Amino acid sequence: MHDLNAAAQFADRIAVMSEGRLVAYDRPERILTPRLLYEVYGIEAEILRTSDGGRVIAPLAAKSRVELA
Repeated sequence: MHDLNAAAQFADRIAVMSEGRLVAYDRPERILTPRLLYEVYGIEAEILRTSDGGRVIAPLAAKSRVELA
């Protein structure tokens, strides 16, 4: 699954990979941090709390422009 918000909502554990290598594997609330999101995906993001205790990743900015083919 590539949607981080969906993965965080439904998975007990998630794997974060970069360039074919495992970067992190644990519970979403432990590893999906603004720092990891910036280091792996190049995005600045906030982790917001919902009223029911859930979490939502809210991207703020990207490190560089991404070209879509």
